[in-house]
Amino acid sequence: METPKYSSKFLYWALPKSLKDPVLGDLTEEYLSRTIQHPIKARIWFQNQAIRSAFQFLWKTKKGLIMFIFSILVFVGFTLFAMLLSGG
Repeated sequence: METPKYSSKFLYWALPKSLKDPVLGDLTEEYLSRTIQHPIKARIWFQNQAIRSAFQFLWKTKKGLIMFIFSILVFVGFTLFAMLLSGG
């Protein structure tokens, strides 16, 4: 049985290189043991664990990307605000 695709990819993208194989390996192993008893609950458990783990490492590994997106949103917000206030 295969792990949920998008959750695994998101976690793989967010983790630092040194932790990709150990963390994904442990989660996959636990997921496979849980699928024997209840496949749907195992899938939900894996997605929850993968997303929570990814968000814990996201700031550490993707800080530059997050700041870039934030700065774009602030720029667009100020631009729209200025256009709104200009009346035109």
